Amino acid sequence: NCVMAAHTGLSGSVKVGATVFDLAGGVASFDYSNGLLARDTQWRWASAHSPTVGFNLQQGYFGSHENALWLDGQLIPLGSAQFEFDPQAPLKPWDIRTDDGLLSLRFHPEGARAQSKNLLVAASYYIQPIGTFSGTVKASPRAHARQVEGLVGVTEDHRSRW
Repeated sequence: NCVMAAHTGLSGSVKVGATVFDLAGGVASFDYSNGLLARDTQWRWASAHSPTVGFNLQQGYFGSHENALWLDGQLIPLGSAQFEFDPQAPLKPWDIRTDDGLLSLRFHPEGARAQSKNLLVAASYYIQPIGTFSGTVKASPRAHARQVEGLVGVTEDHRSRW
């Protein structure tokens, strides 16, 4: 069971030190997963959104059921995603594409948060780079490719034992 939603028309603010940032007109996404995970679980994930284009992709957890493209307010199911990157150097570019040919992007990491824990009965490793996506997306196989440039988002490489 997974919920992924993109939303525009935000309101509110964020305070960082003495500076207040107005969120009006911003874009946000919400990712929530609920399910029984296998003892050894791993996945790759990518997500980014703007007012006109956004996507949620994963490989390894729910198959292609979670893969979606938002294009000008239209929700488009996507096929299976392939993530090509160097797990030993996750801050080098990642290539991400779907097998239906509707999405082909290069991710340029600019930083990351990561955590590794080994608690004997359970262990978890993840790295979640933040950066920008560039490439193309299409609404259908016969549609013209739409260029994506500098779309801010995240990727994730996650492995765990429960």
